[in-house]
Amino acid sequence: MLTIVGCQMKEKLRSHSLIAVSGCKNAGKDSITSMLQYCLSVPKMLRQYWIYKNFRKWVSPKYKRLAFADPLKRMLAVLLNVPVSKFNNRHFKEDCVINIPTLDYSLSAFNEESDVLSDSKFNKLVKNLDSSLTQSNLTVRQLMQYFGTNVMHTFFGRNV
Repeated sequence: MLTIVGCQMKEKLRSHSLIAVSGCKNAGKDSITSMLQYCLSVPKMLRQYWIYKNFRKWVSPKYKRLAFADPLKRMLAVLLNVPVSKFNNRHFKEDCVINIPTLDYSLSAFNEESDVLSDSKFNKLVKNLDSSLTQSNLTVRQLMQYFGTNVMHTFFGRNV
């Protein structure tokens, strides 16, 4: 499911448009954002899909993409000593396994199902604040979710 919400904000003689896009993982949030940036930056006659596919790299967007996860990605990139650009790679987020006690990561596919927590088991452990989670292997996506909610809320409060 993909949700798009738009609103206008006025601040000291400047008008700002805000469009929020939300959805589940791999729902196409970045794709829709890229298309919106293109469509809002070109004249109406150039808003055809075949033109977008072929010429979007030459159009400088008038609007900026912001993501709540960007600061989180920068923090975890420093912690894991990897480039921030890796966090935008689906293969890295889904298939890379991180050993939580040592923060070592392996890009190779895990051998056994028990090596990494399933999403349902992970969600159950997070919900119950189970301490065994800190001794587990997690995918990068699971680590981002845990770090962004549980760790940041614990140390910096619920308004992070």
